[in-house]
Amino acid sequence: MDVNAYLESGILELYVMDALSPAECREVEGMMELFPELHVRVQTLQATFSQLAEQQAVEPPPSLRNTVLQAITQDPPPDRPGNSNARASRMKCWKPAAAILVVCLLFMLFLFNFFKRENSQLKEQLQQQQELLNLFQNKNTEPVALKGVNGYPDAAVTVLWNPENGKTWLQIRHLPPLPQGKQFQLWYLKNGAAFNAGMLQKDDENTPQRMQEVQQADAFAITIENTGGAQQPTLDAMVVLGKI
Repeated sequence: MDVNAYLESGILELYVMDALSPAECREVEGMMELFPELHVRVQTLQATFSQLAEQQAVEPPPSLRNTVLQAITQDPPPDRPGNSNARASRMKCWKPAAAILVVCLLFMLFLFNFFKRENSQLKEQLQQQQELLNLFQNKNTEPVALKGVNGYPDAAVTVLWNPENGKTWLQIRHLPPLPQGKQFQLWYLKNGAAFNAGMLQKDDENTPQRMQEVQQADAFAITIENTGGAQQPTLDAMVVLGKI
């Protein structure tokens, strides 16, 4: 049994979304008993889906509740003699059906917004991955090693820079913890002057980060600045530096 293949098959996601048959559900539950990592993944998916549902929840207009309640509870129009029993029977069936229909419509609206957002994020991620792959494959791309300075001997960052098109990506190897209210800022140096190349997202330490495009540079450096960045680098707060 290849647990990794099972994890990537998508069946756990379908299980959490209650989209499997009873037999398939029993199979998944049996697999979770044999492999604890599957149970952990299901718990993580359940928590993620719950969080996404809260984030993407669509608040219906206040008038919708009153409209639904009025439609469900209002009295039927006067009926012709002899048809009252049939009409009453139809109304008993119609009221819960109307409520179910409204719930289904709201759920479909939630799904539409959710998948629209997810599709947009996925498209952006694929574009970024393709751009990074192109950067790696481009013969003009220069890897620039930024090494620790000013008492940060273990700090290390790699900048991938293509001077032909200006594309600039950054991979954190190691950076020190940041004080509260501080953020790392990338600079490129040209003819003795420093120019902003973007703010680092420290939480994405294991993921390459796309920075601002740089057309010409003699070196790259990273400083610790107040959150949001600075107009000019704080030289005594420089963490790494790398010459091209």
